[in-house]
Amino acid sequence: MRNLLLHACCAPCAVMPATLFRQREAHSPGASMALAFINPNIQPRDEHRLRREVFAAWAAQEGHRVLEGHDGSQEDFASWEKAVAPVAEAALAANANNQTADERARENRCRLCYRLRFEQLAAAAAREGFDAIATTLTISPYQLADVIEQELVAAAMRHGVTACFEDYRPWYAQSVSASRELGMYRQNYCGCRYSKAEADKARAARKAARAQEREKKRALKQEQGQEQEQGQTALSETRPSGWMPC
Repeated sequence: MRNLLLHACCAPCAVMPATLFRQREAHSPGASMALAFINPNIQPRDEHRLRREVFAAWAAQEGHRVLEGHDGSQEDFASWEKAVAPVAEAALAANANNQTADERARENRCRLCYRLRFEQLAAAAAREGFDAIATTLTISPYQLADVIEQELVAAAMRHGVTACFEDYRPWYAQSVSASRELGMYRQNYCGCRYSKAEADKARAARKAARAQEREKKRALKQEQGQEQEQGQTALSETRPSGWMPC
């Protein structure tokens, strides 16, 4: 591998993969890497703009070359709306309140999203003279690593480049620590409006569960206090008049 185009979904997820490549690059004369910010899935536009700005600032500081969007300069948001959104909307309508179906729908939606982004990545790599493609997506334990590998390899084959798949999840904790030390903005959902809705729902469920647990503990404490008070009252009623402790 001499020329790698590394897809990056955001700055926090890119820190460790880029660091690892540079460490390996030192032992591979002639190897080089550029970053590709190809993420038409990120919504709303203000969120996309924020992630892009944080990514661009970090990349510039580190001296990384960056290609943006499907053509190297701009994002093709319409491509995502055409390829992914209709499938996601159909699944929402068909799978209401069915958790198993929701999980399958999420995998289908994410597969199409990976496919679209990796297709644009591989096309950019072939156009710009890169030998190989890779992605930082697998740094996240919330992503579907097996599906990512399948779609990355398929996109690479279609465009005559090599897929350099790597599971970066072992470095997830380091990536969190490093991005926080750098003061990076860290988003709390993957990118699209459907993932945001799912993340919001999950956080609300966790919040409700914590509130319920606190209420149970409060009720138990109150019950124990009442039992103790009743016990003390019963004890005082059994003592003779004028009784004093020794």
